Amino acid sequence: MIRFITSLLLVLATINGLSLAQTDAERRKYDACVADSYKCKEAANFGDPDAMYNLGFMYQTGRGVPRDYGQALNWYHKAATAGVSIAGPVMNQQGLIYLKAQDDAQAVSWFRNAAAASYAPAMTNLGFMYENARGVPQDYKHAMSWYRKAAAEGDPDAMNNLGLMYENARGVPQDYKHAMNWYRKAAKAGISIAMYNLGRMYENAQGVAQNDEQAVSWFRKAADAGDGYARASLSRPGQ
Repeated sequence: MIRFITSLLLVLATINGLSLAQTDAERRKYDACVADSYKCKEAANFGDPDAMYNLGFMYQTGRGVPRDYGQALNWYHKAATAGVSIAGPVMNQQGLIYLKAQDDAQAVSWFRNAAAASYAPAMTNLGFMYENARGVPQDYKHAMSWYRKAAAEGDPDAMNNLGLMYENARGVPQDYKHAMNWYRKAAKAGISIAMYNLGRMYENAQGVAQNDEQAVSWFRKAADAGDGYARASLSRPGQ
């Protein structure tokens, strides 16, 4: 196990950051843990599963403690076995670490376990794995199935992914109106890339009448939310 974690760290050390999603409630608990890392470590050592999870997240992100993916995996493992209520988020984070380490089979395994615990972001991640042939054979219908399940549970990233699947005819017939519908839902939930995608649809008259004013409006909203593609679109001559 030690040898495996060491080799995992060597791979992860070459990766610039991790894309980690948290709910508002998870973020508040995490911020409290970062603010008092000593108290958080003490609670984790006394068996508090929330503290174990947040300590793992701290080691994963390098906030409050030095970044250490081996320690992150260690605390995630402890949290997953100690608290059923947070098993889904914990297992999803473990999957993300293995995905960054390019161990796709392990990532799929953890995403599948987290999805079985009804954790919607893991369902989205499992759909991503099927869509992109990561650790499983490429299967757009399976990807669509997982995205739909996650969207039904309210995951906005899954909504944006469904839009892309309809736009690009992956696992379903091409349907720009369905794509627009899913992009709108994801944009309403604050997903910046979905705002950009709406702008594209207005610009290219896909599923909606061509409307440059609406396109620019959505590009600006996406850019304000941090989307780089939208910023690039706005920098084009005439925008």
